[in-house]
Amino acid sequence: MIGLRNQRSLVRILSGAPFIPQYFHPKVSGGGYRLLNFQDAQVQIFTALLNWQLPSGLHFYFRYTPNRTRFHLTARGAWNQGGRTRLVWDASRVFSPYISFGLGAESFTGVSTEQLGRFSAQTYGAGTEVRFHSAQGFRVGYYFQNRTRGRREQGVSASYLFSF
Repeated sequence: MIGLRNQRSLVRILSGAPFIPQYFHPKVSGGGYRLLNFQDAQVQIFTALLNWQLPSGLHFYFRYTPNRTRFHLTARGAWNQGGRTRLVWDASRVFSPYISFGLGAESFTGVSTEQLGRFSAQTYGAGTEVRFHSAQGFRVGYYFQNRTRGRREQGVSASYLFSF
C-alpha cells in the first residue's frame, strides 16, 4: 500500500499485480519522484517506467512523467506530462537497433505571471547500441522533433555504456 498526503486528506492506493500473459515478462519496472526548487517555482516530477522483454529478442521500454509546477507568486499550479517509448531489437549479441517516440506538453496559461502559454513537442528517433562485450559498448542515435508553432529540431547523440 502506498500513502500520499496532501494538505486535506490521506489518499491510499492499494497495490496489485496486473495480469500479464506468460510471454510478456517484465524485466524492469519502477518509479521515481524528484523535487526541484527554483527561485519562482517548485516542480514535482513523478516517473513510472516499464521495460518489457518480448519474444524474438524485442524489448519495449515505456516511461511516463507527469509533473506539477507551482509558482510562488500566484500560489497556483499546473499539471503537465510527457512520455517516451523505445522498441529495441537484439539482432545479435553485439548489435541492437532501436526506434523511439516521445511526447511532451506544458501549459502555464493563467498560472504564471509571465503568461508563458502552451508548448508541446513530438520526438522521433532511431539508433543502435553496439556492445564490445557484456560490460561495455556505445549507443549512437538520431532524433527529429516537431515543436509548437512549426519549430523543428534534429540532432545526433553518442553515449559510452559500461556496467559493473
